[in-house]
Amino acid sequence: MSTSMNPLGIPPYLRKNLDYTGNEMEFQESLLTLVSEKMVDFEGLKANNFDVEPYFAKQGWKRYFDMLNGPIYPDLLKHFWMKAKLFTKYEAKQEELQAIEKNPSLKGKSRKEMGLIEFTGTQIRSNVCGLNLIYSKEPFNELLGLDDKGLILDAFEKDTRYRDDLLHMMFLDISQKGKVKGMTDECRVLFKIIISSICPRIGGTDTISWTHRHLIYFILIEKKVNLGDYLFERICEAIHFSKTQRRTYIVHPRLLSELFFQCMILKLIKKYNPELVANEIRPEVLSANFLTKMHIINTNVVQPQQDFQVCTSDPFYMDNYLIISELDYEEVIQNYLE
Repeated sequence: MSTSMNPLGIPPYLRKNLDYTGNEMEFQESLLTLVSEKMVDFEGLKANNFDVEPYFAKQGWKRYFDMLNGPIYPDLLKHFWMKAKLFTKYEAKQEELQAIEKNPSLKGKSRKEMGLIEFTGTQIRSNVCGLNLIYSKEPFNELLGLDDKGLILDAFEKDTRYRDDLLHMMFLDISQKGKVKGMTDECRVLFKIIISSICPRIGGTDTISWTHRHLIYFILIEKKVNLGDYLFERICEAIHFSKTQRRTYIVHPRLLSELFFQCMILKLIKKYNPELVANEIRPEVLSANFLTKMHIINTNVVQPQQDFQVCTSDPFYMDNYLIISELDYEEVIQNYLE
């Protein structure tokens, strides 16, 4: 990862004046499992006549795929996930009502005037070593150099306007419209990348949702998709399911690890609680070998001229980043450790 990839600084929300609470999840931390994104060997796919990287580049997602080539911190992620919760419009309203109940003169005031943190949309809240973290969708877009623009994929579970066109473009056999095997080879390759690197999933890979069918279609016709919104919603959804259904999967661990790195959380933890980041792993690589396993090609896989290089060093910090002062938060972490 080079410094030329660095987007503008992320505005992380760190608050040391919130009440520290225990775990939100009602299961043991040891049960948590990482559902990791995979790095993609685009050159390997290109060597086998599937040059699909330009599709993602035209969406503006190159930085996302480059970001996948970096470390994951399982213990830190589990610590974060156990204490994670969603703060939605409902919780924001309840917070305001509680403030007014304590001080009726606040009625009609703005959140800022009430002394509350600004709320512009759903937030992920958690606590790491006494540091209260609040993330909205914006830091994810900043991290990936994305604008908060484009089609919202979740709408297309019900929105039917593109269905006829996408079925005729993507499927060789319309009767197999819900099955991966009915798609063109190029669409099957794109689908494999999606379920490996954009929205990794547990379970079977032979069926395809309307959301993923639309994602492939929009990629093919170069219609911009709001990736930041999609990734943020998947993390929120997983936290919700962990809380309400005791599902024990941490999604997008590489993306979250990069967020913690760029927000300087990782640097602070390494200094004051190093055991949380001592365990470091790398994502797997999605190589072109799946082409034969999925019977997309019936010949030996052609190896690219240059092997895929897994980055073993830390990423670079982003340019123009809002530096977090260690002195500001040293006392918070020390109190937590004591």
